[in-house]
Amino acid sequence: MNEQGTRSAYRHQEQGTRSAYRHQEQGTRSAYRHLEQRTRIIHLHQEQVTINIHLNKEQIVLAFIRNKEQFLRGWVGRPPPKLTWWAGHKEVRGEVSEGKGEVINTLSVPSLQRHHLHQSFICQASNAELAIPVTAAVTIDMKLPPMSINLMGVDGPISAGVGVTVVCMVVGARPPPEVSWWLDGRPLRNSGERLLDKGNVTESKVVVVATDEDQGRYLSCRADTPGLLQSSLEDGTKLVVHYVPVVQISLNTRLELHDIREGMDVYFTCSYKAVPTPTAVLWYHNENQLKANSTGGVIVANMSLVLQKVERYSSGSYTCRAINSEGQGTSRPILLDVKYSPVCRPGQRWVYGIARHEMVHVSCEVDAHPKHVSFAWVFNNSAEATDIPEAHITDNLTLSM
Repeated sequence: MNEQGTRSAYRHQEQGTRSAYRHQEQGTRSAYRHLEQRTRIIHLHQEQVTINIHLNKEQIVLAFIRNKEQFLRGWVGRPPPKLTWWAGHKEVRGEVSEGKGEVINTLSVPSLQRHHLHQSFICQASNAELAIPVTAAVTIDMKLPPMSINLMGVDGPISAGVGVTVVCMVVGARPPPEVSWWLDGRPLRNSGERLLDKGNVTESKVVVVATDEDQGRYLSCRADTPGLLQSSLEDGTKLVVHYVPVVQISLNTRLELHDIREGMDVYFTCSYKAVPTPTAVLWYHNENQLKANSTGGVIVANMSLVLQKVERYSSGSYTCRAINSEGQGTSRPILLDVKYSPVCRPGQRWVYGIARHEMVHVSCEVDAHPKHVSFAWVFNNSAEATDIPEAHITDNLTLSM
């Protein structure tokens, strides 16, 4: 051995190339491991000693599955080297075997857990007491499912039409998970996402603007580790939506709205859809609140309104309103049109003074609904009553001359 060769053994020179590869293997749960391979070559006693790191691919499994991950080390050299495994400053026992000019030390890591992430295992070889040991390392990289998922921001009722920011916190997934939002199976678009705690926590947000139709629908967030099957975690809640009452008013089915006549009884019914339940239901006639008045023929019984013996003045717009903590809802109006017989309009001239054979124009005006009125004129004196010929009469709706 020349001097240059001797120095190279003690200075721990590295020749050749370093190669790194990432090996991905899918096991029962499509687990992946990323391991680094390095090849180091030194010269001892004119013989080449090589560290080869091999991976038992069939035993790459997901963390938490009770299998083992193995690392195989093969050595060729003279004299045969001593192989040891180290985890930090602690020696780890492996299984040593020899044959055909090589020494193999197989290290098995049973039942990989999260704490093995980024752990390095060092294989150390030496075949001369004075030589600096040769080492090669492998670092465990793992794809991990989420440890926990928590949906926040909708612990209680939300108001319809008001945007609510809902937050989903995912802990422990590696690499950062894909977080998706769902409302009764319909995907929602998130409004932002960020990584916290050095990437160990993923925070995703969505803004929910609910309607009364979303009452009881299931809002959820789901986290999946990319490339890792069966890694999903989900959290969700049923929405409780508070909204302003949606109100409807209806006429009793036995009545025809176009045939309401003076003296009839009219019945209205109010119905609503609301959360929470309304605390009050009010009735209005032409925007004026109606109150119970048995003398005036107005009966108010919460969800019902009865108008007894309606008059012409009962015509107009009728609505009902329901009130809860979210506000008040008003129904569409029902227009009540009460028909009544003709009645002479007050303030007309009742006495005419004329001379014999003098022509006079006498008028008669009435209030009536409908306004198409037929008139008949009669001249009545103390001696006789005489019908006025139609040729002498002019009618115009509620006015006749």
